[in-house]
Amino acid sequence: MSTDLKEQLAAAVADLGLVVKPICEVQRLYNEHKKYLSGKILKNPLEEVHLLDENFPYWIKLENDDPSRPGTWIGSKANIVVPKLETGEFDDKGFIFD
Repeated sequence: MSTDLKEQLAAAVADLGLVVKPICEVQRLYNEHKKYLSGKILKNPLEEVHLLDENFPYWIKLENDDPSRPGTWIGSKANIVVPKLETGEFDDKGFIFD
């Protein structure tokens, strides 16, 4: 039954001329982070860890090709990546992550 519903929905979307762009893995991970982890504080006897959105690229070790040295990967800048993730416009082409 769910396959039939999926097919019907896909046909309805196609009839409307809408294009459904699948989200990339990084965007999916960020969406999960926003849903479950964003703003949380993890406490242990030694420290508190604040789960801030701007640290997300560092947690997944998001890297992009260094424009000044092709073939070399550098850590992606949160001030560039996070706004695109927030709006759902992030495309992972040209990026790698762990």
